[in-house]
Amino acid sequence: MGKKPFKVSEKEQSLVQALRESPELLKAVEAVLESSDACQGQLLSADEVEEALIKDVRGVGRAAMTRWASQAEERLAQEFKSQASKASARKKKS
Repeated sequence: MGKKPFKVSEKEQSLVQALRESPELLKAVEAVLESSDACQGQLLSADEVEEALIKDVRGVGRAAMTRWASQAEERLAQEFKSQASKASARKKKS
């Protein structure tokens, strides 16, 4: 029996696009999936599995916060430029 083709929802498409735009976030999500798959083949205690997943989820959080911070910085810079069109950036004279 062959596999049935499946449709990708708009939500899934936007998730894939977001992951493509943020390679760090993609790596972090992949780490969570790899850890959960690796833990299934081994006889580990629940505490060991939880510890591995917590580490990976923290990586997802770190990557998400980095993405958020860079986007916030970009938005603030654009907002500042639009509000202060007469302002100009200058270097300090030596």
